[in-house]
Amino acid sequence: MRGAKTDVELELSRRLVAFYKDLHGRGPIMARSLLLPEMAVTVMRQVLTPGEQTLVAGGRLVEVEQMRLRTAEVVRPRLLALAAEVLETEVTASVTGIGVDDDLATETFLLAPEAA
Repeated sequence: MRGAKTDVELELSRRLVAFYKDLHGRGPIMARSLLLPEMAVTVMRQVLTPGEQTLVAGGRLVEVEQMRLRTAEVVRPRLLALAAEVLETEVTASVTGIGVDDDLATETFLLAPEAA
């Protein structure tokens, strides 16, 4: 059985779905976030637009993956700010993952070490 999600995890998921919707014209169908002491990870499913799905079905996985990752590079400062706001802590780095053949994406945020 999976544990109950915290308000922060739910808010991070909600905000990332809204961010993806604004950026790509549609948001993921499902998102689940996990907050750990040193990082926050969100997995999102059914993230591809109909046009991207068509490209994937036509064997253009690499092109869709490259476009998604290049877009993530451009918006990384906005993602870092979003995560820092929701998590109420400094976010030192982020890593975006995309699995076009599985229609999923991940956002991983590394958190600053807590002050001693």
